[in-house]
Amino acid sequence: PTSRRGVPGLRLSGVLDVPVKGQREDDDADSDSAVKSPRSPSRAKHNRKKSSPAANKKKRKKTPRERLQKLVVRSPRNAATSSLAPLFSEAGVAPGSPRSPRTPRKHIHKEKQAEVAKLCHVLETRETLWSDREKAMRRVQTICTIEKQARTLRPSEFARVLEPLAEPIKVQLGEARSSVVRHACATIEAMVVHFEDETAFYRFVSRVFPALLPLAQSSIQLIAKASNTCVHSILVKTHNCRLVSELVQTIKSSRSDSVRQLCTQGLVTVVRRWGEEHLEKEVTTPRATPTKQLIANR
Repeated sequence: PTSRRGVPGLRLSGVLDVPVKGQREDDDADSDSAVKSPRSPSRAKHNRKKSSPAANKKKRKKTPRERLQKLVVRSPRNAATSSLAPLFSEAGVAPGSPRSPRTPRKHIHKEKQAEVAKLCHVLETRETLWSDREKAMRRVQTICTIEKQARTLRPSEFARVLEPLAEPIKVQLGEARSSVVRHACATIEAMVVHFEDETAFYRFVSRVFPALLPLAQSSIQLIAKASNTCVHSILVKTHNCRLVSELVQTIKSSRSDSVRQLCTQGLVTVVRRWGEEHLEKEVTTPRATPTKQLIANR
């Protein structure tokens, strides 16, 4: 028989297998593929997100109107039990916040009228909780601030919306609590700063101004100081000639030295800050004699 040693590379059972040419490389490739684990789908997804061109884009800058939408008043902690709860929406956004340009102006006008009506209901009496009245007056200040920046209504329209607040704020000026009076004076100042010399705002000022002058004789220094500051702001910003007649009449009728001193300082402010074109508006009226004297002494 032929010797087995003479047949090189022959694979027989029970004998050491001699690898055929090319067999070793295929076995190594199969083992390497079995060891390597497939890429996890979450990691692949993360890499796709990272390399996507949308992630590398810069964020778009917000427009002024979008930034103003963050200036909202959140509901207080006890808004559910407070009488001001209807003034705040369920989503925590206060009504009257800046709207998109597509919102019709008449709808904004109606919404603000409805909100002012609720505020008037809170402020029309002193029996309401004093903290709720302060919140209502702070809400009026916020409305003026938002409207000054957003300009959703014309100044004349906005003045007519806020005109019903004259009598309720006048009621709060007679409160004995100093914090309520200071909030009322601050509310008037915020409205004066917003409207400045707007003619439509003259009616509101004419109704509130006489109630501010007697507060100068208050024994509470905080109330007296707040009224003096408010009167000065009104005379500087608002060129309403009826205020001059009110000052002169109060000087003649009041028995309080502090009230007469406040009115005298108000007349000095009028002469220094106003122009002759504003003082001469009432020269032809029957109450124009004090105005003529002011112009002559100037």
